[in-house]
Amino acid sequence: MKNHRLISTTLVLFASFLSCSAQTYICYKCDAKPSLEISIQFNAKEKATNVKYKGQSSSMALIYLREKYHEGGAHPTIDTYYKEMYKGKKTGMYKLTHSGIWDYVEYTRGKDGKKFNFTINHETSIDGGGYRTTPCF
Repeated sequence: MKNHRLISTTLVLFASFLSCSAQTYICYKCDAKPSLEISIQFNAKEKATNVKYKGQSSSMALIYLREKYHEGGAHPTIDTYYKEMYKGKKTGMYKLTHSGIWDYVEYTRGKDGKKFNFTINHETSIDGGGYRTTPCF
């Protein structure tokens, strides 16, 4: 009986570990050009780790910089800032905003400072009540 209880406890702890270590993905569409889509991968600590543009074969690393909380309104708002790295070089900056069920991205391209704004695509980002656990594309 002790061994059965030990095995059962071990399985529960392992399942908890797996659920805590799961990656999630949010799919976004560009506000000005809906055919431009990005997928951002998040780790178990809800920090973005990679961004991939639809049609690209590989993703680019996102490096966490800082986070800023804004109280007030219907929901608190969280802005998280990242730098985009490609082949060891900084190529842009991302500001991810989360408020309630809404997620937004402001990308500033490094070479010319041009800004692109994206909004979550709820239809492709939500999978069974939470964010999806498979890449958007």
